[in-house]
Amino acid sequence: AGRYRAKVEFKVPDQAISGKVFYGNGKFSEFSVSDAGTVQSVIVDELPEGKQTLRVVTFNDEGQVSDPKAVFVNVYGDNYQNGLASRQLLNQSTISPTSVEIFFKEAKADEVGVRILFTNLSGAKDSIMITSSQTSVLVNNIKLTEPYYYYSVFKPEQEAIDVFTTAKINAKEAAMLSFEKTKWTLVSFSSQEPGSDGKWALASYIIDNNVSTFWHSEVVAS
Repeated sequence: AGRYRAKVEFKVPDQAISGKVFYGNGKFSEFSVSDAGTVQSVIVDELPEGKQTLRVVTFNDEGQVSDPKAVFVNVYGDNYQNGLASRQLLNQSTISPTSVEIFFKEAKADEVGVRILFTNLSGAKDSIMITSSQTSVLVNNIKLTEPYYYYSVFKPEQEAIDVFTTAKINAKEAAMLSFEKTKWTLVSFSSQEPGSDGKWALASYIIDNNVSTFWHSEVVAS
């Protein structure tokens, strides 16, 4: 599986010299056989998102066609991407003038980790990655006077050939906006904007302790 593409692997017949991978309504991707009798990989691009069927045939030097072999694959794209959200930053602690420890909530489904982007003491752009099993990271050699960011990295399947990332979030701002609000109560609000999905910018998001959500007053057409 990949982002609007997929990789198919198969064993090539001994006499094969070329082949085609069919997809959709008669579309195909051609390939040359690099070494007959071995396993070959072909990446098929421009696939629509969703479950796809890939059919492989090979040809020998006389033009004879092999029996077609088919495989199903899930292709991912904008629909999957739009459903992703960065892991929530809980808190951070300055350990020294050049190091900070950042604490996150548990990983979401499909997440493989969180990458932190920062400027190191030499002024160069740097980064560090934590895995899905980690909930904190100690960033050393960081220039704390400069902004630093984070984003989550997702893989829709274990063997997927592409990863998906969320938009980067300013870690300083996320920490300042993150409070323990589980005991807070929203007494009233002047207005809110549910949006077309009914949950776009509700007033309750002010105290949901999620930096990715926000409240917006009702949008009134002029």
